[in-house]
Amino acid sequence: MEYRISPDAYFRKIVKLYQNARLPKFQKIGGDTETISRGRSSSISSSLEDLTALFIAKNNPNFCRYFIDQPIKFPGDKHPKYPDIVIQNIGSQIDGEIKHVIDVKTDMGWNRKGLIDFCKKWEEFLNNALKQDGRKCEFKTGAKKIQKSGYFAKNMKYHVIIISKENSGTKSDIDRTLKYVNSQLRHVYLYFLSEGIHPNDYAINTSQDIKKISINYGEFDRLFSHLRSEN
Repeated sequence: MEYRISPDAYFRKIVKLYQNARLPKFQKIGGDTETISRGRSSSISSSLEDLTALFIAKNNPNFCRYFIDQPIKFPGDKHPKYPDIVIQNIGSQIDGEIKHVIDVKTDMGWNRKGLIDFCKKWEEFLNNALKQDGRKCEFKTGAKKIQKSGYFAKNMKYHVIIISKENSGTKSDIDRTLKYVNSQLRHVYLYFLSEGIHPNDYAINTSQDIKKISINYGEFDRLFSHLRSEN
């Protein structure tokens, strides 16, 4: 498919997020000497959510709203969940319907052995929640706290997008997880967008170094084929 923001441009922006995260937001007290520096990088998770929402919005032909890190109560659940990105259809026969929810992660270093269980728990949760009659939900925008409402589609898809296979487990574990999730689960879809070198690798210094990352273009196409689907 043709992209208004290409996967390559998306990854160049991710690399820039990582490089900026190595620096403190406020470096100098006076003059040109760097007086403040970081040891560990700051988290890029919030910026990655914003960037991914922009990337999807620019390339999604459907007219939608995008809500980031929004507390939403699912039917039958007492406590809100915080999906990274909620996509809501607007201005059509299905105005207000939420058909796609997205979780975006840099890699699986936090849960290498638990990805299948993570996906299975979401599948079980959604199977129960989306069978109930009360599929309406309400939430507020972050800037002005404007009240919004919507409802979940019965066939809602939960997309787990992982930026890199690096630091995510062995190849056999990843391949087995991908095969299981994408063939056995109805609501949950799993994607690994790159492999080879991690976007956070210090060997990447310039925009030309993006070639060192093996971008899985087919995974991008698969994601958008689901986002554009009417089913």
